[in-house]
Amino acid sequence: MAKLIMNVLSDGLSGKAGSAVFVRTKNGVYLRSRTVPKNPNTASQSAVRRHFGKAVSVWRGLTPAQANAWRSYAQKIVRVDTADGTSRTLTGYTAFMALAGKFLQVKPSSPVPLTPPAFGFVGDSIFVVAAGGTGVVTFTASSLNSFSVRTELLLQRAASQNAMPKPRGYRTQMFAGFVVSPFNTNVTAAPGYYVPAYRFVNTLTGQSTELIVLPMVQVV
Repeated sequence: MAKLIMNVLSDGLSGKAGSAVFVRTKNGVYLRSRTVPKNPNTASQSAVRRHFGKAVSVWRGLTPAQANAWRSYAQKIVRVDTADGTSRTLTGYTAFMALAGKFLQVKPSSPVPLTPPAFGFVGDSIFVVAAGGTGVVTFTASSLNSFSVRTELLLQRAASQNAMPKPRGYRTQMFAGFVVSPFNTNVTAAPGYYVPAYRFVNTLTGQSTELIVLPMVQVV
């Protein structure tokens, strides 16, 4: 990436120029190659866009009282930045969109809840293990899920058996309802190494627990 000398001309540069783009920083104006974001438009990405659009539409249709209820709910939620330790509260819109998005992942054709949850959600009392196999990762639960709880199963492909998983590298595979013995389900996967994870989701509210990361498995 090439740096341009700051002067009367370069100080005002910004935007695109053919295959290059000008970027202003505190150290000056830089010229770098223009990259085109990837947009493969997979089925899962299309679903996320639909869910987002539906949630935005629902938020815009809330009454002032409903919107204020979400703002009050959001003020009780504190997020801590793991990088610098600072904490912040959510906005009503952010809190609503987070729960609505997860709710629509599980129940895409159901009406989104218009009021915030009355109680917290601690998940389920079961635990899950995972094992690699031929073309599949098998998730096995210790018991059945509670009423209105589903287990979100996720995978992250690893570059090697010694690679560390990335916090944002997990992809949802399914929302399992472990209700019939034996309490297991298979997720199709190409040969390679994977880091499985799971979390519990309240199907009535969209609330979910933190990810529970499992040991790496190999699919052959």
